[in-house]
Amino acid sequence: MKVVFFAAGGEIALKSIEAVGETHEIAAVVRPRPTGSTVRRLLRRTAHAMRMKPRDAVRHFTTEKRILTIEAESGRDKAIVAMLNEIQPDVICIATFPWILDPTLLTVPSYGAFNLHASLLPRHRGPNPYFWTYYHDDRDVGVTVHVAANDADAGEIVIQDKWELRRGFNVIPLHAEMAVRGAAALREAVDMVERGERHFTPQDETLVTKAPRVKPMAAMVNFAEWDVERVWHFLAGIHPFFHEPLRDAERPVRYGTVIGYERTDGTGQVGRVERIGEEWRLHCLGGSVRLTLRDKLKKNAWA
Repeated sequence: MKVVFFAAGGEIALKSIEAVGETHEIAAVVRPRPTGSTVRRLLRRTAHAMRMKPRDAVRHFTTEKRILTIEAESGRDKAIVAMLNEIQPDVICIATFPWILDPTLLTVPSYGAFNLHASLLPRHRGPNPYFWTYYHDDRDVGVTVHVAANDADAGEIVIQDKWELRRGFNVIPLHAEMAVRGAAALREAVDMVERGERHFTPQDETLVTKAPRVKPMAAMVNFAEWDVERVWHFLAGIHPFFHEPLRDAERPVRYGTVIGYERTDGTGQVGRVERIGEEWRLHCLGGSVRLTLRDKLKKNAWA
């Protein structure tokens, strides 16, 4: 099968291209064109060359394997349609591409277009499934390969892989696991259509939840209803990409890592922090969450 990938970058994109490329031909990889001025792009490339930024692993892989790389202006880039018509791929695979593809693009491959999404669709449609997986206290997580559609993450389900999310398990190793399992699922989806298997499952629209971006420094924890264990699981899971804005009795405070939690009959005000020794104690229903005093606090990465 001749496959064209639409991928921005990162571990999920790289693992997916590698996995599908083991059994199929990767004819091209379409990537978003870098934004900003020529000078800014040059500075970024210089920084990569000097190892001041993480290496662009997808670009390194495509260069090493001599895979054609195409830069797109948007998901509706008409030049990409012309290029795909020339390549004539059997399948389009999408992994971490930031834009919905034009319907014209989706009709080019003879076997269809498939998108890899880091949730158990129809839960958490949108750009931020990790955050909302922890926010909604999901006990199971997974990856979904679905038919690419005109609406984000809305097409028929081709294959899913589901597993239990351990309590307090951090999103960084979760993302690594998603990359490996998602890549295997995407390869299996391409294998399936090559074998002539097209028994796809429509998504149940009554079960849809959304996964939008989160406003910077938004207060998200529901201290009036969430038990201490749930607060700990949420904060530990999404660290360091999100910090809940917290206060002690007088002022906002910055906290670092999430150490753990304790069940107590504490009398502290729920939702407030108190310094005890070299820790913050975040008072919650049924106990307190233990936090280190401070690390370098940055703008929420999921904003």
